[in-house]
Amino acid sequence: PDTFEALARAVRGRLTTATRLLEVLSQRERVSGRSFLVDALTDLRDGNHSVLEQAYLTRVERPHALPTGTRQLREDGVHRDVAYPHLGTLVELDGVRDHTASSDRQRDLTRDMVAAASGRLTVRLGWHHVFSEPCHTARQVSEVLRQRGWSGAPQPCELECRAA
Repeated sequence: PDTFEALARAVRGRLTTATRLLEVLSQRERVSGRSFLVDALTDLRDGNHSVLEQAYLTRVERPHALPTGTRQLREDGVHRDVAYPHLGTLVELDGVRDHTASSDRQRDLTRDMVAAASGRLTVRLGWHHVFSEPCHTARQVSEVLRQRGWSGAPQPCELECRAA
């Protein structure tokens, strides 16, 4: 998480871009942890802007074969963390950054109301859901997506996974 956060902070701060870092990485012959860096930078490039967003992708969505959401979808004047547009569902990941003051909470509730008024459902998840209960969270998110038209089913991420 620390390495991903450092990369995300550089990209969020517009010090560089994930694409630029991937290009530089491809020009270096020996880089320790290359596979992790390529994966992390690719996910950053594709819209994961925080450790929590990355963890949702790598602990909940991918390992349980949920549909691939659209990251950082810009609509209603805001960026949505993860959107499943064809299913009318949004996943908002509430970490420490941008969710500390009561005004942040009010802004989030207003965003949820705007989404609901247009027929979309917002699922709001935090650190506990993603890090402590990823399989249970995958199961619950899959149920929401199935109710909204997804015909798939979650897959177990390991032998004792209870998502399926």
